[in-house]
Amino acid sequence: MKHMIVINLHEIDFVEQTLTVLAQAMVTDCTVHEVESIPSHHAGETLEPTVMASIAGLFKQVRNINYLILAVLDEDKIEMVTEGLKRLYKEDRYASSFWFIPIHGYFYHKQKS
Repeated sequence: MKHMIVINLHEIDFVEQTLTVLAQAMVTDCTVHEVESIPSHHAGETLEPTVMASIAGLFKQVRNINYLILAVLDEDKIEMVTEGLKRLYKEDRYASSFWFIPIHGYFYHKQKS
């Protein structure tokens, strides 16, 4: 089964290393988007102040730049990519947050009849 990986790259100086991890897993349909981030939930905070900070963050003049990376990979590559991305960190936090989403009906190459 194919999966889509969604990567929120917080530490933008790790773009090349992140793409190298994905290339080693032979991902397909990889796209990179520059996006602006707003504050998110961090350990020790309650939900209510975080929501308020996130809403207020929408109106700030300056926001953090993140990269949103989307790619398709085979299920058997998930562990390899997870370990590769966990090796990328700055001080006490990982360079990215990431999720794997199962894909049903992924069509990349037309089947020969």
